[in-house]
Amino acid sequence: MSIEFFGKADKDSHGKVRSEYPAWMLTVQERELSENIKDLEGSLADPVRREMIDVTTNMEELRRAKEQYQSIQKSKPKLTGKEKDVVAENYKELSERIGASMFSYDETKRGLANAHKEAERMTEPCIEVNVELAEACNIVPDKNGKVSRNDATKMWKIFGRVLDAPTNVEGLRRTRRD
Repeated sequence: MSIEFFGKADKDSHGKVRSEYPAWMLTVQERELSENIKDLEGSLADPVRREMIDVTTNMEELRRAKEQYQSIQKSKPKLTGKEKDVVAENYKELSERIGASMFSYDETKRGLANAHKEAERMTEPCIEVNVELAEACNIVPDKNGKVSRNDATKMWKIFGRVLDAPTNVEGLRRTRRD
């Protein structure tokens, strides 16, 4: 099984991932790019607007924008049924592990949460993950297959987007300490 979450749009000329999250997850930027394409096409099609612009520059900008948009569209993962099941299983496991590593809402509200412990959980490897999926998310686990809560959260958000599931990590926080 070889799942890829980062496509060509996310990599530099050397094939190294250059962003924290895949481009297909950034829906606002994708929508802005689409609107920019429509605006450029409109300015090239309208004779009045066409006289006020540098046509060559606009055509080149339109070509680049379309290439970038198509690259983002192509980079969206198309998972098989089995791959989707694996991602869904890991999404569920990470939901439980991330939630368990967070202080409850009541503890934080009452001031019982230890700030140093919270910072440690956020930055030190403490959540066991599927190493292959972590690497597909551009995250390198430690030698024990663990990552920090921040890294686990990144994985969880990517999985959630692929599955059209919730991606607000605060939803994992327990109300009361069980």
